Amino acid sequence: MATKRIIKKRYPGVIARTVNKKTGTGKELQFYVAFKKGGRRIEKKIGRESDGIGWDSALSKKLAMKEGKIQNGKAEMLTYGQLWEHYRKNARRPDGSPIKGWKEYESLNRKWLAPEFKSKLPEDIVKLDVDRLRKKIKGLSVQRQRHIQSLLIRVINYGIERELTKGLQFKIKLPRVQNEKTEHLTKQQQRKLYKAIAADNHQHAGYMMLLALHQGLRRGEMFRLRWSDIDFKNGLLFLRDTKSGEDKILPLSQRARSIFKCMLRNYRRLEIKKDGTALHNNFDYLLKRYSQIEPHVFFGRLGERVNVDKATRKIRDAAGLSKDFRPLHGLRHQFASNLAAKGASAFEIMNALTQSEVKMAERYVHVDIERLRTVIDGKGRTIAS
Repeated sequence: MATKRIIKKRYPGVIARTVNKKTGTGKELQFYVAFKKGGRRIEKKIGRESDGIGWDSALSKKLAMKEGKIQNGKAEMLTYGQLWEHYRKNARRPDGSPIKGWKEYESLNRKWLAPEFKSKLPEDIVKLDVDRLRKKIKGLSVQRQRHIQSLLIRVINYGIERELTKGLQFKIKLPRVQNEKTEHLTKQQQRKLYKAIAADNHQHAGYMMLLALHQGLRRGEMFRLRWSDIDFKNGLLFLRDTKSGEDKILPLSQRARSIFKCMLRNYRRLEIKKDGTALHNNFDYLLKRYSQIEPHVFFGRLGERVNVDKATRKIRDAAGLSKDFRPLHGLRHQFASNLAAKGASAFEIMNALTQSEVKMAERYVHVDIERLRTVIDGKGRTIAS
């Protein structure tokens, strides 16, 4: 009796049937592939689960057979360029959407990896080829260099898992990133920053800097933030798709609550009656109305994502901060440092920053510089007296 065919949308042309195991008792999947070539339908048996065949490897074999890359029952190995195209078409999230950071991956491949390795088989790449790549990207930040080489490894590993390449014959050693930089602002610098923000007229930049300072939000978290994610009644903030890949719920700080309300009050000025008075002064009405007009908190008038880099640097310079101070990320660091100065533990700081490891938050658990200065000066006077 024929068993029922199993088909998954993510694996077009791959068919599975439940069969008895070759040895022992129990059931396993037998995989087939089906495709059209030369105007006729072809269906071939690929193998069983006990042979190491799965949905991914079956799809890879189907694509290779369709493209004529199967010779003597074995798949012809693909070049890096062919692997990239395979990876680009199939490396997606379970819901079918592109994986996070995909635009950056495409840019890195197009600019750095494709020119060097497109026509080469991964097993033919030698250390000298990688050294030439490293020489070309030497002027980039260490983090960027690491991203480029990591992408090369990721694409080749993707091919190895699907039996499309034998892989590299050596191991690529990634550069170590010293990203322990922790920006710190004195009380006086923070006061100057507040004045610079108040004097600036950009629609979003100042508000985003304040939210980084008082709620510790990342740039991406702010751009994904919707008015419906802010629970003013219960004092909660819902963050979508954080860096850890999870949604998070955080307590809404009093300062952040005031910032959001200030934003809505400023938006109210856009609605003016003919006699010059505002249409409505009720906060709940404003929140409901603007969440309908534009659900996202930080989006342009036409719904596009706003670029605030130039505007935030302008505010930073107006406040007299150093050129290497990162306007949004640096203020997020300051938020964490302020929590540590108030006695927060590394675990509490980790949760407030939506980080995945306590180790990343430990750098902030240090003695506040200004408080330490007061202690040192105080002890100095005591000893002198």
